[in-house]
Amino acid sequence: MAITKANPLSETSLQVFEAVSAYAPAALSGYHAGELSRARFASGQDVEMLIYNALLSAGHSLDYNPNAHKPGADIFLPDKQGKTEDGFGISVKTGTLNKADRVAISGSRTTNQETHADKIAFFKDTSPDVFFLLSRSKSLSTLDLLHRRLPAVTYSLIAIDGSVISYGKASDWEMRETKRGGLNAHLDRRKYNMKITASMSGQLWIDMDLKYLPHKRFDMTIDLSNL
Repeated sequence: MAITKANPLSETSLQVFEAVSAYAPAALSGYHAGELSRARFASGQDVEMLIYNALLSAGHSLDYNPNAHKPGADIFLPDKQGKTEDGFGISVKTGTLNKADRVAISGSRTTNQETHADKIAFFKDTSPDVFFLLSRSKSLSTLDLLHRRLPAVTYSLIAIDGSVISYGKASDWEMRETKRGGLNAHLDRRKYNMKITASMSGQLWIDMDLKYLPHKRFDMTIDLSNL
């Protein structure tokens, strides 16, 4: 399905988004009501379980193992033949939104890919069908959460179809020397910037500008005052 401003998600991505956005507010309220969860914001694994439970509640069958993620995606919906290896891949991320509506997410590490071209090919081969982010404002402090100084926290559920992220050709990337003499690879575009960080086992980082990148977003304010 074509990506447009009016319809930024594929049909399956939209079904997942609707199931998760209906389930998430109550789940996050319950999360913050837990004694151990009052001192921290929802983590990546917390969000994975939230999405997993939301889709189970909506009647979907899933492939999910929190201790053994496959490259590129964390949760898979099976295809029409019931096979998950060729199914619909969901990459679950957390992050912080700044005032300019930018958010950075991490991608795969490329320790086993020798050349830069190998790394780009690996990203293309393992690109998820959809990115699901649970983000919060960068201004929110974990210390304020710990000391009960936050009356509420607003989370943003953001879905971005994987097809809108293009890794280009290896020659499109620019190699930039770091202060320590290493080389990072950069690809700068209007909608997003990407970087492969040599000092972090060749990990991919994508800095997304939500003002320009087609996406669907649902904001949820969780009342903490009575928890």
